[in-house]
Amino acid sequence: MQLGYVTAILPEANLQQVFQTAAEIGYDCVEVMCWPLGKATRRYAGITHIDVHSLDDATVESIATLQQDSGVSISGLGYYPNALSPDRSEAELAVEHIRAVIVAARRLGIGTMNTFIGRDWTKHVDDNWPRFLETWKPIIELAEQHDVRVGIENCPMYFTNDEWPGGKNLAHSPAIWQRMFDDIPSDHFGSITIPHTWSFSTSITLHRWQNSPINSFTSMPRTSASIGPDWTGSAFWQTPTSGIRRNCRGWATSTGDSSLPR
Repeated sequence: MQLGYVTAILPEANLQQVFQTAAEIGYDCVEVMCWPLGKATRRYAGITHIDVHSLDDATVESIATLQQDSGVSISGLGYYPNALSPDRSEAELAVEHIRAVIVAARRLGIGTMNTFIGRDWTKHVDDNWPRFLETWKPIIELAEQHDVRVGIENCPMYFTNDEWPGGKNLAHSPAIWQRMFDDIPSDHFGSITIPHTWSFSTSITLHRWQNSPINSFTSMPRTSASIGPDWTGSAFWQTPTSGIRRNCRGWATSTGDSSLPR
């Protein structure tokens, strides 16, 4: 198990400072944010520690040197938009950049990128499903071609009352994860387990969520007493930090978001 953090928590730092901070704390890895250059639309968005559209041989070499000199590795590249937004132009830009981050992960020799599935929050899960398949099958095919694993975060991304109960991320419950992985079966398609997001809902204790067949790439070691009111299925881990079940190297990162319930 390796521990690290998501670089979104250091929005003003450059990439060298990100690695220096991780090394000083004693972390092993970082998940590096790769948003398109531009203005942030929400907290932790719009942060670009690696501009995937400006990668050249010199930049790739310098990033490798940063990892070697600091002793801190890159666990994955992160970009968390809404690829299923009801605003089609927003969704198209998101999909285009997700694909660019996948290609960049391959070029950097990292092998993992993490993101959201997205959701049209005005529609039911079943009404989102055809578009989910249409959007994500080609993305996962690209990931397979480049041998890059795509990890999907489970945060519901629920901000305002008009987004209740689904939020802006379709992949918010084990039942939906299982359906996703059944419909797009791939060793390059998995989930990022983030226990602290489960504390948005309460009723089912963690010990019931064991021995999952679902792909899991990472686990953030935050504990939560309960998860989800009506969810079905199994979790990815048996203890809060054992977290790596299948197809992964064994590392964990945390956003360090003090605004979320513990």
